[in-house]
Amino acid sequence: MVQGCASEVQQPTSKSTVQPEPTVSPVPTVQESSPEQESQPASIETYFDSCTIEGRKFKLHMVNEQLLNVTNALGDTILTDTLDDGYPEFQDFDGDGKKDIRYFYFSNVPDVQELFLYHSKNQNFIKVKDFADYPAPIRIGQTPYYYSYHRSGCADIDWDSDLFHLKNYETIHLGNITGLGCEDSPQGVFIYKIVKTKPIEIEKHPIEVIDQYEDYKWGFIKAYWNKHYKKFLP
Repeated sequence: MVQGCASEVQQPTSKSTVQPEPTVSPVPTVQESSPEQESQPASIETYFDSCTIEGRKFKLHMVNEQLLNVTNALGDTILTDTLDDGYPEFQDFDGDGKKDIRYFYFSNVPDVQELFLYHSKNQNFIKVKDFADYPAPIRIGQTPYYYSYHRSGCADIDWDSDLFHLKNYETIHLGNITGLGCEDSPQGVFIYKIVKTKPIEIEKHPIEVIDQYEDYKWGFIKAYWNKHYKKFLP
């Protein structure tokens, strides 16, 4: 928790001295603003979060709800990024003990995010390329691998889950599970390994396979990736 510093206000003391006659100050000249200046809306900056990383303090702000602004202890801006509506938080995403920045979009697709990983040497945050393509990411145990989930149509009866990891501040796509439950498409659960960016089908199951799990498709996805993720590694 960031503790604020209360300012001390010096209260004036009363003395029985004779007050001087008031003087009349000249009337200041009023400068007329141009139409361009009058049309510019005032910037609204909103504070969201703060944390200390390796002894350094950082704060998260949003300017006009779409400009992410990260400042250090001196108040210097070290990162800005223009994003769609959402909100930022400090979280340790990759489990290295240092807080990163996760930005959560307000979107029709749940849990679409951006990720900025902390860079110790530069004392800054670096945006991970294409991270928003992997909504609702979940880490597999203590490994450096993650899987995502997003609906793909037909009122979430069609869906996808992608296996990935992070390398040099980029997402590396390793595998995919596609679930198709709509009656107007070939039904089933199709599993692909990504080889040189191309999906290669390696398994196929009837769509009813997800009914065997207490958490339905989410139970199947979790169990499958946790058990089989290694066979998707390059």
